[in-house]
Amino acid sequence: MKKEQIKSEIRRMCLEKNAVILAHYYTEGEVQDIADFVGDSLALAQSAAKTEADIIVMCGVHFMGETCKILCPDKKVIIPDLNAGCSLADSCKAEDLKAFIDENQKPLSQLMDLISERLGSQIASGLQQAMDSIASTGPETSALTAETVKMTTIAVSIIPILI
Repeated sequence: MKKEQIKSEIRRMCLEKNAVILAHYYTEGEVQDIADFVGDSLALAQSAAKTEADIIVMCGVHFMGETCKILCPDKKVIIPDLNAGCSLADSCKAEDLKAFIDENQKPLSQLMDLISERLGSQIASGLQQAMDSIASTGPETSALTAETVKMTTIAVSIIPILI
């Protein structure tokens, strides 16, 4: 199949499935060419929140897809490359995250109120549980799971989207 045929088939499927394609600036040019939105992670998350599509195809790293899912819990979010990771997000050490949460309880509490107001109490509740778990346990305990670290990292990363 030629490139133009592939692009045409992808666009047809997007229409049929009511899907949009979001592509980060660093993706290949061919991916950007067929994307509905191209931008940085903040712009893409904002685009996801505004779209009427049922399916969001996030051509970027995991946390971008996770942020889209937080902002659009009723939509299906697909990350085409499951190996796409972010060295910056992966470098977040549990003990550093715990120290940050311990030192910033009031601002984080205000953030939870803002998340609850803008995104719904269920999302805010899950993020608050993750932060409470980190605050009440040390990084050396088994209660500090990768999921807890991930949820808290996502909570901190969506501050600019909500403000």
